[in-house]
Amino acid sequence: MFGAITPFIDFPKNRKEMFDVSIIGPAVGWVVSLATYIAGLYLTNSSSPEMLASFPVVPASFFHESLVSGIATLVAFPTLMIQPAAMLVPIHPLVAVGAAGILINALNMMP
Repeated sequence: MFGAITPFIDFPKNRKEMFDVSIIGPAVGWVVSLATYIAGLYLTNSSSPEMLASFPVVPASFFHESLVSGIATLVAFPTLMIQPAAMLVPIHPLVAVGAAGILINALNMMP
């Protein structure tokens, strides 16, 4: 909720070292979230119709909300990008987890 507390053994020598320590957590979190999002898209794309019926549904406009999710969706599952915005699309739960992680990391990077 309030970010992370990183204990230091030694105080950073300069601002570059302090920046490196402060950026690595959100950067790794963002990469893991994006990988989870893309893996979920691939799992959605390879699922059978019976499995798709049990997945949660979101409007197709969900994939147009941000540049990052739009590009990832265009690469991993291009047919989702041409669906009408109001159409309900089943997604693998990993897509929702990855999207939430991307959003949380974006909020964590705000000053």
